[in-house]
Amino acid sequence: MHKDLFGSKIAEALAGLPPDWDAVRCLTHLRRSFPPELAREAAALHSLRERCKARIGKDLLPFLRNPGSQQVSAPAIAKQRAQRISELTPASRIWDSTCGLGMESLHLAQAGHQTVSTDLCPTTLQYAVANLRHHGLPAWAVQADATGQAVRASHVLLDPDRRPGGARTLDPRAWSPSLSTTLEVLARHEGGVAKLPPGMDIPGDWDRLHAVHWVSLAGQLLECTLWTGDWAPETGRTAILLDKQGGSLEYAGVPQDVPACGPTEAREVRFLADPDPSIVRSGLLGRLAREQGLKPLAPMLGYLGGDQAPDSPFLTGFQVLASSPLDRKKIKRMLAEHDIGPIQVRQRGHDEPSDLLERKLRGPGQQRGTLAVARLDQGRWVYLLEPLTDPK
Repeated sequence: MHKDLFGSKIAEALAGLPPDWDAVRCLTHLRRSFPPELAREAAALHSLRERCKARIGKDLLPFLRNPGSQQVSAPAIAKQRAQRISELTPASRIWDSTCGLGMESLHLAQAGHQTVSTDLCPTTLQYAVANLRHHGLPAWAVQADATGQAVRASHVLLDPDRRPGGARTLDPRAWSPSLSTTLEVLARHEGGVAKLPPGMDIPGDWDRLHAVHWVSLAGQLLECTLWTGDWAPETGRTAILLDKQGGSLEYAGVPQDVPACGPTEAREVRFLADPDPSIVRSGLLGRLAREQGLKPLAPMLGYLGGDQAPDSPFLTGFQVLASSPLDRKKIKRMLAEHDIGPIQVRQRGHDEPSDLLERKLRGPGQQRGTLAVARLDQGRWVYLLEPLTDPK
């Protein structure tokens, strides 16, 4: 890494580059003013900033590199996590033991915590320091292994690397640090949090000993987090729903079973609900369904149905206008009766891509419509839906 990459001259040069310039054009332009190595690194930085702008933001982490940018926490999630930590242990000393490019350290420092940032990679650590200093924040940074005891802190945050060899792995023994080592590090501190794969099946005793959260942002499940010690004052499972404006909703409880609809009941439901993935992965769908007076349309199927309109923010609710077997002619007739032409397809338990179904099942009418395709016990069934924009 060139020592001047974080300097003011490069910052001014990159600020003047049009966002639509490709890497070659950027490099050609920058080589007129900078040494070849620095120009290459600056052009790559500009390209990475543009690629990550929608996910990370334009100026939150101005210094990005690969590998590293793929593992950066979503800003809304990092901010919500820092707020939760501040409510539990205000102004605490925190070790961000796998800091990467500094997203977590940034939000913790902004929330008033004394944060020590460490990473195994010295280059990545330099980028994290530059990102913190860009915001005028102190940067206490040490190159260190998250499995050691290089930092004295009451609380710790870990994000095990699930791409230790370059390819993502779900084998917790292959993570860096491994899951077992991560748990040991957490146990040495008064409180801690570890970021885990969102689709991970947690061991049976975790939610009795700790707090486990599943976090979705704008309908996309992004994280499972394990909270321990005094950062888990209440154990159990929680689904967390975030929006891009910073809003946060939580649903906590103990998993409950709920019987699925019978075949006739499933085909004749008046309302259908599509749950947020945080509710599904947390195992709290049955509990929520009972509260809402709904049932799964079939065993192991996420869709809920019933005669009562859903009113939970964790459920996207629809009124069922009509339904049909997954038969093209019958569906076309159903759509024609409701003047439906172009359609949006939602599906669970069906293998055909939604965009293919949208082209194949398009109706002859003028209005836009929504179809849900569900795999019931006796075959695929299709529901014509009207969104509940103001459910009661």
